[in-house]
Order: sequence, then C-alpha cells, then structure tokens
Amino acid sequence: MAIHRVYLDARLISPPKPGEMLEIGGDEARHALAVKRLVAGDGVELLDGRGMIASGVVENEGGGRGGRGAVLRVRVVAVEVAKPMRPRVSVWSAAPKGDRLAGMIEQLAQVGAHSWGMLETSRGVVTPREAKIDRLRRVAAESAKQCGRAFELVIHEAPMTIAGVISAGPKGTVMVADAGGGGVDAALGAAVRGGADEVALVVGPEGGLTSEELAALDGGGAARVSLGPHILRVETAAVVGAAVLVAEVMSGSKDRAR
Repeated sequence: MAIHRVYLDARLISPPKPGEMLEIGGDEARHALAVKRLVAGDGVELLDGRGMIASGVVENEGGGRGGRGAVLRVRVVAVEVAKPMRPRVSVWSAAPKGDRLAGMIEQLAQVGAHSWGMLETSRGVVTPREAKIDRLRRVAAESAKQCGRAFELVIHEAPMTIAGVISAGPKGTVMVADAGGGGVDAALGAAVRGGADEVALVVGPEGGLTSEELAALDGGGAARVSLGPHILRVETAAVVGAAVLVAEVMSGSKDRAR
C-alpha cells in the first residue's frame, strides 16, 4: 500500500521537528480520515513544497472518520530537507486555452520543472486572470503531493516579455523550442559549464514566434533547441522540453558526482 502524503502549508505551519505532534485540519484532514480512512499507527509523509520531507505516524483513535471539523494528529518521526536541483529548469510559454493550461501545470510539476510563467508574445491569445493563477497554484500543490516532489512548482503571477526572459539570467541560459534547433544536451552543457543556477525554456504560441521575436532571442544569446521531428502543441512542447532538460540535468549531476 502506497504511503499517504499530507501537504503542510508553509505559510501556516512552521517546519516540524522529530517528536512533535502536529494537528492538521481542513481538506488534508478530511481526505486522510474520510477518504483514505487512515487510523492510528498508519504512516504518512509530510511535504511543505519548500524542500521539507518528513515521515510521521497517525495518532488518531476511533477509525477513519473525518467531517467538516476533522483534525488529523500526526507524530513526526524524522525530518529531511532536500537539496534543490541545479540548474533549475524554468518554463516561459504562451498560455494554452481552457483546461489545457491546468493540465500543462500538472505535468510540469510531475516532470520536475522549477517554475512556469506566461510569456508575452505578439501571437499569444490567452492571459490568465488572478483567479486562474490561484487555481494553477492549487493544481501545482496537489501535483507536488501526488508525485512526492519536495519543492512545489512556482507559478509566476506576472507575465514576462521576451526581453525580460533574456535579461533575467546570464547569457547562454535561455533555450527556445524550435524545430530547426540543435540538441538540448549541447545547449544545456554550455549553460552548466558557465555555472548557471537556472535555465529557461521558451515556448511560443500556437502561431509561432514572429521573426522579430526570434531575432531578439538570437541576439540575446538564446539557443534554439529541437524537441523532435513533429509540430507540438504549446503544452506538449513545454512538458516535453522540461522533461528532457530535467533528465539531462540529473544525468549530468550523476556524472559530475563520480
């Protein structure tokens, strides 16, 4: 049986210590007690989305009941703090329409991207409103809990221009999804050798980036990278690109550790 994960809102709960008793309410308690039907003695994993991963044991008596006022009591057994991946992989993309955006966020969280933000482009047609940004953050938090990632996917509230993406990091740390580009490994290798803490993947809208936008990226030192032989939807390109970059970062980290 897979261990149940519980999300701790770091804004409301300080990092726990071994031996501490936590009392967790709200949706997390209701889900654990009424849906998963956890009882005293069951093990849980606690995540706060900011690097903390703790193990604990449920101490509720009376079976798996959880109503509106449910409280899940957990005794903390051990606490670890994960190290963030370096370089981090951030994605700046046009926002796909409808529920495709939430689906993209869920998958970006699963593959290990550090953050996502909307890219302002000439051909972009969707700008998420504040309420939708809040929903995307809830999707990111739930996905982090589901896949057990220590660091929650960051959702940037403000859109970013191409000029902003270029200027945000050192030269050579921006990659652009482009069918005529080169290999991801070569572009990432150059960024790693330059000591980059973060690399950014740029994904244009469904109509593609304009020649002026591509020229601005080229002039700013961005590398064009190919994600395969076919034309991809925005959300597919963002997820595939992030997954490839994360895999390359992890592979390179293992090689450097040898």
